[in-house]
Parts: sequence; C-alpha cells; structure tokens
Amino acid sequence: MYPDNNWYSHRKILAEYCGLKDRELFGSIQHGWVNLHYFNSFLVKRKFNFYCWNDNLSKYCIKKGFKKIIPIGAPFLYLCKLNENLIKKEGSGTIVFPSHSNLEDYQKVNHKGLIEIIESKFEPPFKVHFYYTDFIPENCAEYEKKGWEIFCSDTRSSNNFLNNLLKNLTNAKTVVSTDISSVFFYAMYLRKKVFLIRRDKNNKNLNSIYRNDLLKFTEDYIEKNNRLINGEMTLEQQKKIAGIELGEDFILEPQKLKKLLGFGNPFKDFISKILCKINEIKQGKALKDGIL
Repeated sequence: MYPDNNWYSHRKILAEYCGLKDRELFGSIQHGWVNLHYFNSFLVKRKFNFYCWNDNLSKYCIKKGFKKIIPIGAPFLYLCKLNENLIKKEGSGTIVFPSHSNLEDYQKVNHKGLIEIIESKFEPPFKVHFYYTDFIPENCAEYEKKGWEIFCSDTRSSNNFLNNLLKNLTNAKTVVSTDISSVFFYAMYLRKKVFLIRRDKNNKNLNSIYRNDLLKFTEDYIEKNNRLINGEMTLEQQKKIAGIELGEDFILEPQKLKKLLGFGNPFKDFISKILCKINEIKQGKALKDGIL
C-alpha cells in the first residue's frame, strides 16, 4: 500500500512465495540494505507494520520506543528459495557493480580507472551492471571500447528486477563492487568471490560520493571487517555474514508470511488497495513507478 512496496519486485516475490499473484500488501517493506548510520531515519511512529530484513534494525527501533517493525528476511532470500534449482555454486568471469546514482543522490565513477584495475586483477569474461539511472551512453562508452558485456536489471519498479539480477549473479564467479550495498551481500550469500574496490591504480578514489555518512560508514565497515575486505574469508564465512545482514534466520514459511502480510485477507486486501490509491494521489504515480 506504500509506493515503494513494488520496487525491485520485492512485493511480487513475497506474493509468489505465498502462492499468490502480486497484490497490495498491508504494511511497508524495506526495499534495500540499510547501514547503521541510517537507522535513525526509521525512528517514526507507524500506523502499520514495517517489514525489515533483520533484527539489528528492529531492535534498534524498539529500544528507542518505536514499534510495529518486524524482521522477515530480505525478499532476495525468498527469491532464492523459489529458484533453488537455478542457482549455481560456481560460475565464470567477473561482474562489476559501479556505485549507482538514484533520483535522490548522484554518483560519479571513474569508469576508465575501474576497468584498468579490474582487467589487471580478475578473470574474464567481464560484465558491468548499470543501475537504470546510470545506464547512459556516457557511462557505457569505456566498457564498449573494451568489449565488455553491459547489462541493466531494468527500472526499480520492474516486476523482474531481482530475477534479472539473480540470473546474472549466479552465472558469475567473481563479483566486484565499488561500494557496500544490497548486491554486495546478495553475491556473498550466493557464495561468490566478492571484492570491494574503491581506488584506482594511482590510489585515487574511484567514486565521487556526495553522502558523507555513507563514506564514513564504508570506512568504518572496512576497518571492522578487514578479513572480509582483504579476501581472507572462505565463501562459507562470507555467506554467514550475508545471512545475518539479509535476515536468513527470519525467513517465514509461506502460510505464516501470508498471514502476517495480510495476503488473501479480504478486509486487509481491500484496505490496502484503498490506502494505495490514496498514497498514489498524495505522492504521485511517478514515485510508485520508480521515476522519482
């Protein structure tokens, strides 16, 4: 019933896991991994439940006196359960995820410098993923020159966003990111070799990050997780860390999830549709469609 519930195909995945078609949901879904520097933004009074990924966020909010926040695990984990037969333990080549912009924050990446360091350290074939806001000729040009495969998982309102992402992740051997985000933990959960690359060959930052809190978090995370960042952990150890961040312990059985989210409940289905329309009128359809 909230405009971002359909982003990244999260709501659709949860409905499919419950054996249903996509429908409005009674509450709000966490639509991306959240670092602890952003936890304060979730300290709001809620009329309806907020479904987060793990209990780090829920415990923080509850301790501060804010309730109606329930961990259920990341929708990506439910997608993995729906596609267990498609997930490969081993793949080939390297996928790169440059820091992406969104409509609230602009990110600029030194793509030429990124390509140089990737080709010198990792195995081909090479593939780069662009978020739809960055999927423009200017960014693609350097990769095209080098013969890289370029792909985009579609807009954040696409019903197939996470399916497209999962397909490409599971076919890879190595995943490289220039920041810490949802895909960083998705790849770890899939037992891929995951690397964080932030500097070029001249030790200059590859990213132009305009959010100081994100930069500080990244530096703190690197300091506390040196073994992970330096590639000293086994794939199983990486998966364990990802499982904590993605909320693996909070995955529910289909019937329990269905009941909690109000799927199939005539009253909650009706109220959710009405509230969705109200929110769409107040905030505009563009937000729901991922245009804003």
